[in-house]
This record gives sequence, structure tokens and C-alpha cells, in this order.
Amino acid sequence: MKNKSKILPYLLVSPYIIHFLLFVAFPVVFSIVLTFHEWNI
Repeated sequence: MKNKSKILPYLLVSPYIIHFLLFVAFPVVFSIVLTFHEWNI
């Protein structure tokens, strides 16, 4: 029972963290990475 109570908050927060990473953190980091590429247009 004690182990389950330790993991429950992480299970409740994990969907929000996953959505934040997918829709906020990853696009920001990816756009920063793309700014350092040299594009031949």
C-alpha cells in the first residue's frame, strides 16, 4: 500500500507532463535546432 501511494501522484501528473513535452517543449527545442541549420533555397 505504501508503494502505491508514492506512485499515484506521478500517475496523475504524467498525462500533463507528456502533453507539455509533446506540444510545448519539443517544438521550442526543435525550432531552436532548426535556426542553426543552413538552408540552401
